[in-house]
Amino acid sequence: MKGFHAERLVRKFFPPDFTDRERAIFEAGIAMGSILHSLIGIPYASRPQLKHLLSKALEQSFLLQPYRRRVKIRLTGGRRRSHPYGYDVLKPENIIAEAVTSYGEYEVTAKISYIPQLKYPLIHVARIRHR
Repeated sequence: MKGFHAERLVRKFFPPDFTDRERAIFEAGIAMGSILHSLIGIPYASRPQLKHLLSKALEQSFLLQPYRRRVKIRLTGGRRRSHPYGYDVLKPENIIAEAVTSYGEYEVTAKISYIPQLKYPLIHVARIRHR
């Protein structure tokens, strides 16, 4: 099921006054929440090739979800593996992500940024664009 037909079918699950703009923002929140909470705890080490391969595989995976137009994931930190137990796991502070979602005539760019002052991975809307 693709495109407009799917949008029309699922529209009945939202309030009748829920706009396409609100739905695009909702989808951006779902995108960011799924990225953040899916990645926390993945075994991880600070190796450039691993960071690159893992980031690209994750981006392609999250693009499979409905209404996603672009996903960019950058991983930071991690311990270098120097012995069998020398790896780390992904933590919120290791994840920098951006997703672009669209619904109807709206496109939303949302981001995950770890804010040290808050000690929290803030998910926020960076841009809303009417197409």
